[in-house]
Amino acid sequence: MAEAICSRGDILLCEDWEWSTNPDFVAVSADWTGHGWDQGQSDLNAYPGDNVFGLNTMPSGTPFSGNNCLTITISPSPADGSLFPMNAITNVTLGNWVHARQYVKFSPGYKFMGYQSGNEQKCAYFRSDSGGVLIWRFELQTTATDSTGNFGKWQLDPSPPHVISYNTNQPGNFTVNAGVWYCVEFAVKLPTSSADNDGALRLWVDGVLATVKDNIVITGGATTPINNYWITAYYGGNPGDTHPLQYVWYDNIVVSTSYIGPLDAPASSSPLVGILQG
Repeated sequence: MAEAICSRGDILLCEDWEWSTNPDFVAVSADWTGHGWDQGQSDLNAYPGDNVFGLNTMPSGTPFSGNNCLTITISPSPADGSLFPMNAITNVTLGNWVHARQYVKFSPGYKFMGYQSGNEQKCAYFRSDSGGVLIWRFELQTTATDSTGNFGKWQLDPSPPHVISYNTNQPGNFTVNAGVWYCVEFAVKLPTSSADNDGALRLWVDGVLATVKDNIVITGGATTPINNYWITAYYGGNPGDTHPLQYVWYDNIVVSTSYIGPLDAPASSSPLVGILQG
């Protein structure tokens, strides 16, 4: 049963992966396309560990809620690829906000990447596509906090123009630990014109506001709308970022034009304030 918030008028996408009650369920291409996602069977065949699985068929782990969950399997180094599911949403145009909330968990013993290479692991995107061509995107990422790779931090990256990544590496309890489900909500306000000087971003972790930035570059001057939500756990395969077999799980995704909050939070709830970055 979909969560109550999915009936709200500002909701653009609700996905809890509950496509079957069969505990031995393994999604096929028709399941994906029937729920608005773009995955062909050739993609699923290329990444057999990346799919929506039932409780008995998940390669590892259990869902955050319900019977099914999206599992992304990251094969040991030097492998770095993963499935890239994408779902179209109603156009979000200049001057407007769009939010995405997803529950995300990294498997116990997970090695976060980026400290040695200076790069990051992708988690989810908003995309602006025109004529089938990616124009610009806005990324939710993680990156390691130190050379061990045992802990991560969330960060947001307008990409392009890759001017700067905005992260939660500030005093505060926003470390990403392996083996823990997180409710992560990221949001972006598109600039009002091609001058691209009044965009904004926000990040909430478990309902606590962790990152705030206003009057920033977002699109690199592009004026095309956001029209897709994209999931990816692409690792990058960078030298020094070696990793074992590990998993990322996604559950209970909601995309909206306003604040969403944790699963079935009261409609009257407001985001709590944590660390602010101005």
